[in-house]
Amino acid sequence: MADKANNQLNISAAAGCNLHCVYCKSPVDAAKMPPLADICAQVRAQRIKTVCLGCSGEATANPDFLKWLGTLRNAGVERFTLSTNAVALSDAKLCREAARAIDFFAVNLPSHRPEIYAAITGADKFADAFCALKNLKKYGALGKLSIAHIVSGCNLGALPDFADWAAKNFKGLLFVNLVFVHNAGRVRDNAAIVPKYSEAAVFIKLALAKLKLGGIKGVVQHFPLCHLNGYEAFSLEFQRRRDGQPPVEQDMPPRARCAACKKCTLAASCYGAREDYKRIHGLRELKASSLDPASVPELLY
Repeated sequence: MADKANNQLNISAAAGCNLHCVYCKSPVDAAKMPPLADICAQVRAQRIKTVCLGCSGEATANPDFLKWLGTLRNAGVERFTLSTNAVALSDAKLCREAARAIDFFAVNLPSHRPEIYAAITGADKFADAFCALKNLKKYGALGKLSIAHIVSGCNLGALPDFADWAAKNFKGLLFVNLVFVHNAGRVRDNAAIVPKYSEAAVFIKLALAKLKLGGIKGVVQHFPLCHLNGYEAFSLEFQRRRDGQPPVEQDMPPRARCAACKKCTLAASCYGAREDYKRIHGLRELKASSLDPASVPELLY
């Protein structure tokens, strides 16, 4: 799927995934993996310059992953983003080659605690994921690395400790993104996986504070601004709006109708709440803000 605003093509480069995360919102199968020849034809026809690998599935699980990179580059692609769980990058040779070819790594790390990682992913592979991150650091990719940490009921209490861990081990990475879980895919309205905004807010704000104190840029995504009071500047959607971009990325479902949101001065810069959240918890937690968006300070590091 092409992102016209950025002339970027988002593709699945694998027939499946090597993990089975309980909150995966887009489980994949072989039928969703397009032929490489068709992708190259689209790249040439649309003059695509940037490709994101891993919009669904785990690209590095493709045994021809490096071949795909080379073929796509020959078709005209100049920049690559890789969204990955990074487990396969524990292989030093693969990681070294990937570090040379990839311009931006978005590594999904469910937890820094092996037992929580295993409970979320259904696999005892935390050691591999940690090794992969250290490999990326070793091969000079730290400056083009972000860590996406899905905030869920599975890891909520460990968020502040995760922030300390990230600052201790990977200072110099681009940023840590705390992404609030969607009630989609495998979640299936499970309230144990999707916490209330009011419950999550205290842990998210503490983790963001710890990241800043640790010298790491932290942002939060898919979380309403009314529960970030005092921390609005850390919202990725707020930052996007301030930079003149659409606050919400393409292909997101519309926000749920909410009376409080209609009165909120920050609504245009907010992700709001979606119907998938409303099905579990309703919308009573959402409160209209009267804060002037211009009064929110710049997020400086």
